[in-house]
Amino acid sequence: MPEPDARAPELDRRWRLARAAALAGVLGPGVDPFADEAWAIELAMSAARDAVLRRTYDHGLRLGRGFVRFHGGPVPGTSLGALLGGLTSPCLRGTWTFAETGDALLLARPACPGVTANTCDYWREAVAGLVHGLTEGLGHVRHASAAGGVETCLDVVHGAPEGRWRFAAIEPALAEALVAAQAALRLLAPDVNVRFLGVLEGVVQFERQGEGCGTEPGADSDQESFERVLGRFAPGMRFQDVSPRAVLDRAADATPTTP
Repeated sequence: MPEPDARAPELDRRWRLARAAALAGVLGPGVDPFADEAWAIELAMSAARDAVLRRTYDHGLRLGRGFVRFHGGPVPGTSLGALLGGLTSPCLRGTWTFAETGDALLLARPACPGVTANTCDYWREAVAGLVHGLTEGLGHVRHASAAGGVETCLDVVHGAPEGRWRFAAIEPALAEALVAAQAALRLLAPDVNVRFLGVLEGVVQFERQGEGCGTEPGADSDQESFERVLGRFAPGMRFQDVSPRAVLDRAADATPTTP
């Protein structure tokens, strides 16, 4: 087990302040996020989920960058686990270990009993923003969590945005069903290629790529029909479209997202 990082207590204190500020920006002056953070998370997420996630990520990112400036450089992967392990988050309990391939840090831990999807999502974005800021670019993803219906959570810190650790692998039986779904979707929208990327927290991630000149991803497909096809070939599975947005859409919402 690595020695605790002496800088962790001060970072932990400032991270708590940053999270409280993110929640207060949604809840307003009448609610004290320090009184009960778990309650404040649920209240804020129920009121403005997307805003809370963006603000929580952004506040962690700015805090991490400030830490880097103060300490004269980003936190290397070899030291990151000891620093994160000293922070008081339910999602950081345990020991980070390097993957056998050496290109990712992994943290497997028992899922929190009775936790809500709102709480899982909030802490995922809080950790992701902080890690991105502390390391100046390493990505944090959550391959598995209680929100995805498993008993063991798995967090991953990796350095390649398009690398093998960006998503958890698709199980062989599901992969076979998705090959058949791709063929059916091709009939539905011949000019759009659907690519299944992997799984995050029990949700299959995919993207649509237009193949015709000027074709936007999914522009010629009916969304309800698209979802109906996926449901027929993979019943019970959830899907998330992570296709790149059009340029104007990206400009309207330039908030950093989880790598």
